[in-house]
Amino acid sequence: MDREALKIALAELPAGERRVVVLRFFGGKSPAEIAELLGTSQAHVRGLLSRTLERLHDSLMATA
Repeated sequence: MDREALKIALAELPAGERRVVVLRFFGGKSPAEIAELLGTSQAHVRGLLSRTLERLHDSLMATA
């Protein structure tokens, strides 16, 4: 995967979605830890991650 394409796709995400992805995959936080940090439920974090990762995937496939 092209790091530059990923960087661009991440930058295009809304700030809240970007924060969750960064905390999860670059910060090594679990959904439970993210939920606690954000004051929300684990289910909300998991759903947000799922939708956001799908959006990132679609964005990266469109640039491939």
